[in-house]
Amino acid sequence: MPRFSYDALDADGRPSKGELDAADRRAAARRLAAQGLRVSRLTESGKAASSVSEGGEDHPDLHRARPLGVHPVASAFVAGFAELHEGGMPVGDAVKLMASRVTEPALRALTRGLWRDLSEGMPLSQAMARRPVLFDESTVHLVAAGEATGNLVPVLTRVRASFEAREALRAKVLGALAYPLLLAGAATLVLGIFVFALMPVMETLMGQLGGKFPWYVQGLMLAASVFVKGLPVFLILGAFVALRLRKARVDPAARRSQDALALRIPLVGRAIVHAEAARLAELLSTLLGSGVNAAQALKLAEKPIGNDELRSRYVVARRRVHDGAAISLALRDTGIFEPEDLDLASVGENAGALPRSFASVATRRSKAFDAALSRIVKTLTAVFFSVVVTLVGFCLVSIITTSLSVSKNVSVRR
Repeated sequence: MPRFSYDALDADGRPSKGELDAADRRAAARRLAAQGLRVSRLTESGKAASSVSEGGEDHPDLHRARPLGVHPVASAFVAGFAELHEGGMPVGDAVKLMASRVTEPALRALTRGLWRDLSEGMPLSQAMARRPVLFDESTVHLVAAGEATGNLVPVLTRVRASFEAREALRAKVLGALAYPLLLAGAATLVLGIFVFALMPVMETLMGQLGGKFPWYVQGLMLAASVFVKGLPVFLILGAFVALRLRKARVDPAARRSQDALALRIPLVGRAIVHAEAARLAELLSTLLGSGVNAAQALKLAEKPIGNDELRSRYVVARRRVHDGAAISLALRDTGIFEPEDLDLASVGENAGALPRSFASVATRRSKAFDAALSRIVKTLTAVFFSVVVTLVGFCLVSIITTSLSVSKNVSVRR
């Protein structure tokens, strides 16, 4: 008989874990429910959770990750499922109805896979966790918390709001980077025209007249030629370095070192901290507001922290809370939250309104991230604009100087 391991919460909200023998996953889930346990994880011992490709969901969109933002299939599922569940339909029935009614191929494949997992007794959060391309850790943890407390509706509302905010952020980042990239392309185009069109003509003309370019024109032409003709090599080297850094992130020590270095980059480091703080505060607000106790909420909020250096600091603070320290005091040395944020958390902790305080912190830090992103974009724009103006100016100076040299040589010959 198969043996299943589980994580659950009892009627008093205390965590419970163990193993039991059952005919299948559904039977194991029924036995745990009969014991008054709310299951957050149920897996067959000795078997890892299978991937989405092993689940029979072979639609290519389900395997194609989306940088930044939210996967559109995941967003569509959460929106449709939330409407059905908020209307009073149980989780399983809502997913089953979507699986039979939706017409979009990728969404239909996802809902059918989720329904298959649910029919085997798997909680929705665990079924979502099997699809990391679609659902990130923070979303899975939020759904798991909602299932554990039996309060999934407000969690779904927060997840939908989070998805919308992340999509807006993605559009903002892409839109903000468009102008600097356009300027960079213009600078490369100017150099390309100068190197491949104007420079050969000027060199030929000066050779015929027996003249010579001034030293600064020769230096400019050499630098432009090296940059433009060596651009493919620079791009290949850049891609190689990026690939090596990505492979190095497999090692926890190297990953933490890279993340610590990223925090020290001017402007970028503060933007990273603001983004992590906003996400962490929002997650803590939702978990605490859903009835999860502080210790469990702090533990669940740990994994979604993307920067390893900040996560390691957070772990130390979380352990201090476990030992009895106040949350606001424990988080003070992490470098994630600002003093004003911790003051809000302290007031909420004393007044019993910690979820609301963290929600306010999330709003503050989201605005701070927007401001930091705006500063980064303005800096990049100024740099690229200066480069373009400088290059155009040098090209004009080179053309004018060359023309004067040609005129001088022609006059001498006459």
